[in-house]
Amino acid sequence: MADAILAVTEMDAPPLRLPVGGDAVAAIRASLQSRLAELERL
Repeated sequence: MADAILAVTEMDAPPLRLPVGGDAVAAIRASLQSRLAELERL
């Protein structure tokens, strides 16, 4: 994780969030899909 954080600090345009961990991307994706589904119901 330290290597990923250091790499991000050296980027010209770093991401706002840095998903770390084996399930981080899947958890973020599930959360966003849930929010999109909520918006579709409006």
